[in-house]
Amino acid sequence: MEEEQSLYTEEEQELRDIITKNLGTSIDLNDSNDRGLVDYLVEVYNGTEFGDVEEAREGAESFLKASLPNLKQIKIENLLDELTDYVKEQKDPEKLAQKAEEEHELERLESLERDGTCKLCGGCQKITIHHTIPKLVLKRLRNKVKD
Repeated sequence: MEEEQSLYTEEEQELRDIITKNLGTSIDLNDSNDRGLVDYLVEVYNGTEFGDVEEAREGAESFLKASLPNLKQIKIENLLDELTDYVKEQKDPEKLAQKAEEEHELERLESLERDGTCKLCGGCQKITIHHTIPKLVLKRLRNKVKD
């Protein structure tokens, strides 16, 4: 099972976890039909854009009712609610823009660190003790070392 999980992206795995948690004993992942059902639901929701989530939900609901006729409506609704909320959260344009901005800022900071720019004085050198020990104390320390 560990090898199988590594085949999926983080988002796909999260969707799979939501589905298997909500369906519980209604499905058996050792059964190829049930694995196909889970794969189909992941594919439907994973390929969905922010504005198309409700359409994906309707298609998934029809599919679940046809595939698992004995599954209670409340279980279907709970599963679809959780999947829909997850996808809306992941595909929210504002959240995606914020995430991209955070990644860009992190990349910028990492490049500064790699280049050795001191964050305190802007000097093009790696951070040294001149920012952690006051200059006068540093002189005294150096003088003691010489003695």
